[in-house]
Amino acid sequence: MDSSSRLNHVLEYIAEHLAEDIDYPQVAPEACCSEYNFKRMFSFLYGIRLSQYMHRRRLTLAALD
Repeated sequence: MDSSSRLNHVLEYIAEHLAEDIDYPQVAPEACCSEYNFKRMFSFLYGIRLSQYMHRRRLTLAALD
């Protein structure tokens, strides 16, 4: 499994658990890396911090409701 497919898996995991309180230590193993490296990799690839991504996703869901 390459890094892009791991990140897609993480995005699916986040989408399924957005209603819950998601911690970085919970998400990092889904990407098969440390919490530190996961945060750096996510920010580098998507140009946004993971916390900002989750915040925006939650706002989008709230707006749809």
